[in-house]
Order: sequence, then structure tokens, then C-alpha cells
Amino acid sequence: MTAFAEPLIDQAVIQLGRPAITWFEGPYHVAERWKVKVVIKVLSNFDLLLSALLVLTGMKLIRYPTAGSDPAATATLVGALFGGAAVLFGSWVTRWSAKRQSEEELVRRRQNLCSLIAAELVNLAAGLLTAKQFVDAAVSQLQAGQPLAGHFDMSWCVPRELPLTQSLGVDLQALDAPTLDALATLLSNLSLTRRQMNEITSGSASLGSLLTATALSRGIGHDMTVLAAVFEHVAPNRKLAMADKPSEFITKILRDAARDPTPFGPSGYAA
Repeated sequence: MTAFAEPLIDQAVIQLGRPAITWFEGPYHVAERWKVKVVIKVLSNFDLLLSALLVLTGMKLIRYPTAGSDPAATATLVGALFGGAAVLFGSWVTRWSAKRQSEEELVRRRQNLCSLIAAELVNLAAGLLTAKQFVDAAVSQLQAGQPLAGHFDMSWCVPRELPLTQSLGVDLQALDAPTLDALATLLSNLSLTRRQMNEITSGSASLGSLLTATALSRGIGHDMTVLAAVFEHVAPNRKLAMADKPSEFITKILRDAARDPTPFGPSGYAA
């Protein structure tokens, strides 16, 4: 069973009249879930099992005919059993084929969605790397005791929107649960980072404050960490070539750049 079916299994356990199971009743819970999985498996293949039973019954009648029975009636009964078995088996094959085709279509849709989302996320990653470098430079300067102007126009480094990803709507349901969770977390965090930068641009917050600059740097770093997690789901092998550097996995680049700036460090990142 897939992770999507787990809540259904939990509900089935409850509907069987079992008492509520707490975290310390692990073995009992596992046993109940295993029983429900077996029942679901049997019911989903009931026509195949019934088809096999009809074939075995027919073969038994041929092999061991009842004493004094009419051969013509026996042959008719065996033919009916084999015919019913064929119908049931054909029904199972049709359903299995449809299920297999549906699963393959879901895999294709998921791969196409991941490709589209990854292409847009690369653009976002490049913008976050530039913003992190700028804010970390401001933090390092403030830590060194050098004042900064209180107002900065940060509209140029606001995290880029994801119009294609956000326009997909219900199509995103084709993605698995961990990918959806990571993507939703990323979009939520980006909105907070945009708000912080817009406050600095409007003058309601100051990048010249070490507290504000450090909070913004850590916020961008957290966005980059979450973005790396999204890449692990949608495009784990995607690489990015930085200036004068060989291409590396984008997940490694994001996680390395997400670290807090170190005081007086020449590179602006912790060793």
C-alpha cells in the first residue's frame, strides 16, 4: 500500500471496532494494520481468487467424477465453471491493466511536473544566492563595527516569484506527499522573506541594524535549505555552474551558502 492509503487503513482499523491505539502499543498496531492490509489485498483480487477456485473445482469434477452422475450434465457443469472462471479472470486482467496504465500515467505526469518546477527553481536559487551574498556582506560589515546607511532598496534581490509552479493548481496533487510538503514550506517561507525585504525597502525596517540584517540573512539561509530539500525531491541530480567554478550539485551549493556569516571572515561564510 502507498503512503496515501495509510489514513484509509487507520480508518478501517477504527471501523472494525478496535479500541483507540496509543503510541506505546506499537506491536498491536502493526498487527492490526497488517491484518487490514491482507483483507484489502484479498478483496481487491477476489475475482482472481474466485476464478482459480472455479478452475480447481472443474478440474476436480473431471478428475474425480461423481459416481452415477450423468456425463453430459457433468460436462455442462464443468464448461459453465470454466466459462465463469474465464469471465472473472478477464475482469481481473482488465482492472489490473487499467491500474497499471494509471500508475504509469501518474509517473509520467510526476516526472513532467518535476522537470517544469525544477527549471523555475533554478532561477529562484540563483536569486537567493545573490541576495544571501549581499546581506551577508552587510552583516560582516556591521559585525566589524562599520556603520551602514539605514535605507536600502532591496527590490532587486527580492526572492523571485514562481508563477508557473503556482499556476499548476490541482495538477500539483500528482506529486507525492513529501514533495508537496517541501514545496508548500518553501512558498510560505519565501513570502516571509519578501515581506522583510519590502519593509527594508519601504524604510519601516533598517538593514543598518545588526539584528535586522542577521535575521534576514538567517531567513534567506533557511529558504535555501528548504529549497535544497525541494531539489532533492524534484531534481536531485541538477547541477549549477558558479562563476569561475566547476558545476556542482545545486543542493550542495545551496546548503554551503546557507550558513551564517562569520565575523571578519574574508569569504563571509563560516569555516
